[in-house]
Amino acid sequence: MEASPKTIVNARTCWRRERARRLAFLVDGAAYYDALVLAVRRAQHSIHLVGWDIHSRVALRPQALPGEDRCLLGELLEQVTAKNPKLDVRLLLWDPSPIFALEREFLPHLRLSWSTGGRVHVQLAADHPSGGTHHQKIVVIDDALAFVGGLDLTISRWDDREHRAHDPRRVLPSGEPYPPFHDVMVAVDGDAAAALGALVRERWLAATGDELEQAPPGSDPWPPPLVPELTDVQVGIARTQPAWRQTPEAREVEALFLGAIASARRCLYIENQYVTSSSVRDALCTRLREANGPEVIILTPNEQSGALERLTMGVLRRAVLRALREADLHDRLRVVCPAVGELWVHVHSKVMAVDDSLLIIGSANLCNRSMSLDTECNLALEADGDQVIAGSIRRFRDGLIAEHLGAPAARVTQAIDALGSVRAALEQLQGRERQLRPVVLDGADEDPGALGPVAEIVDSVIPVDEALMRRAIPDDAVEESRRKLPGAVALLAVALALAAAWTWTPLKDLVQPASLAEFAEPLRHHPLGPVLWALLFAAASMLLVPLLVLIVVTVMLFGTVKGFITAMAGSLLGATAAWTIGRVLLRTHVRRLSGPRVDRLARQLARRGVLSIAAVRMVPVAPFAIVNLVAGSSHIRLRDFLLGTFLGMAPGMLALALAAKSVVHAAQNPSAAGIAIATGGVLAAMLTMLGLGRLLERMRRVPPQPRPRGAT
Repeated sequence: MEASPKTIVNARTCWRRERARRLAFLVDGAAYYDALVLAVRRAQHSIHLVGWDIHSRVALRPQALPGEDRCLLGELLEQVTAKNPKLDVRLLLWDPSPIFALEREFLPHLRLSWSTGGRVHVQLAADHPSGGTHHQKIVVIDDALAFVGGLDLTISRWDDREHRAHDPRRVLPSGEPYPPFHDVMVAVDGDAAAALGALVRERWLAATGDELEQAPPGSDPWPPPLVPELTDVQVGIARTQPAWRQTPEAREVEALFLGAIASARRCLYIENQYVTSSSVRDALCTRLREANGPEVIILTPNEQSGALERLTMGVLRRAVLRALREADLHDRLRVVCPAVGELWVHVHSKVMAVDDSLLIIGSANLCNRSMSLDTECNLALEADGDQVIAGSIRRFRDGLIAEHLGAPAARVTQAIDALGSVRAALEQLQGRERQLRPVVLDGADEDPGALGPVAEIVDSVIPVDEALMRRAIPDDAVEESRRKLPGAVALLAVALALAAAWTWTPLKDLVQPASLAEFAEPLRHHPLGPVLWALLFAAASMLLVPLLVLIVVTVMLFGTVKGFITAMAGSLLGATAAWTIGRVLLRTHVRRLSGPRVDRLARQLARRGVLSIAAVRMVPVAPFAIVNLVAGSSHIRLRDFLLGTFLGMAPGMLALALAAKSVVHAAQNPSAAGIAIATGGVLAAMLTMLGLGRLLERMRRVPPQPRPRGAT
């Protein structure tokens, strides 16, 4: 079925437009996980997943009564692969930055592969530009059923539509409770599911170089209890895919969102974890300024999660929301967050409903990254005059509002019809226990521009290394620099060649943890062992041996505390040596060829050197030694460089040190003491992260001080 010229779901906004025999909405984790468990158990040929994260011990059915099967993800995959050894199970996960170590299970790919006898294949994917992530959340079963939306199969996601303030089922594997959590998925089958299967196979091929076979026809894994909302309906599949090697860029998600905003007549209803996209901000401001524009209802978390996220994405979001409020000339904007009693519900969903004509559900946040740098997948359902589809979109939106207000859906619909306004209905139906409260915009005096390169890292529209270069080099100097820096390029090329050698040639066997640990074993009990290993660590880091491998080997040799100190010392020694090489061999060359304008800009960047380097260390922008060389060629002082390196690396390195020893030991040898040690270590790492966030916030609030002339 071809799209009409006025439809939003078209060839510009969607990668594919395919028919689904059945379509169902799955609101909140309980509904999704229940349906997924049933579908996985009905799989005949394949279970293919791409996601941001998983956790093998996430309970997919925590609502089970005592003694009943809580259905842990790892155990579920063990059961289905044991029952059907020919079942092809592939999990493609983002290979994250060490900064996320505290949020993730330690080595889930090894745990799942070992527990299933190698029948579950888990691949960590890093085939993306610097600073990007793989953020899609897709599960495809037998190429006949697909789930798409905002939920990963990981901890702290399960909740039901009641969002009880204190639900004993809403706990981490450790037993610690977490707050109410809201998200949305959609299930489709038929040609739409087959197309999503093709998308997953493309992702697997790009990440691994291996082609997966399409499942043969005939399977029907659709869970019988899952009642379809619609049948025989066309859905659009929109992607964000950054340009990477031979993969071309796709920005269909952004085009879809902007088209949706422009098409709204009465109401734009939005649920999203982040609201920081500059293009979405501008589009919404335009509609809010119109005399007869639509109402804009935005549901978003009251505050971002964690100290570091509040410092970065939180500041950027507040700037966008202030811009929207300034553009709201006709009082049509409401920015709210669901609350249950005194608790805020964490809004993680990615939903946009336009009147009763268009519905978008997927993985993409309303942030710059989701429009360009991260991989995303959204599904779009458009009525295009079909009253059955229009009714479904309306029921879905009103059902979400009813959930957040604790009111019957029929009452919400009646109030909207009677008042002629979604905004007015929200205000009339506010309950006592469950409410939609205005989002509080603290930090009214904050300047998001003061974040400098940090903002461009955490929510960039281009690769992070390119973003930082653009800040330091004016446009009119780029071409000249390309012609006049062959020496610097050659040096960096040698460094990159070394990195490639350790990764893709037989030399990689020399830098496996087991090989290095065997080589360094004589130093374990040597009086000067940590000192000697720190020197070897520094030398190896300059030769671009993977830093992660060096850290793991160090902790295994010397234990958690001594290993952390030794690894940090080796990292700082290696950083200092490479910085010095960059300063001596590259600096005068860069100065001479770039001119006084770049020289002045580099000095300005150096005034915030600590913050810049800390931010770069938190994100895998480039190999460790290359960052050190480039930093040495700039105006960043060694003191600031080393302090920024320590602040940026310490949290992830500490988390890795703790995980490498205490968590693995506690998992393999469960005991009260072992679990207590592991828990204490994780808490210590979390406190380190919190302290880092506060320190960075204080640094950001202090304006850079002018430096004496001639200082470098």
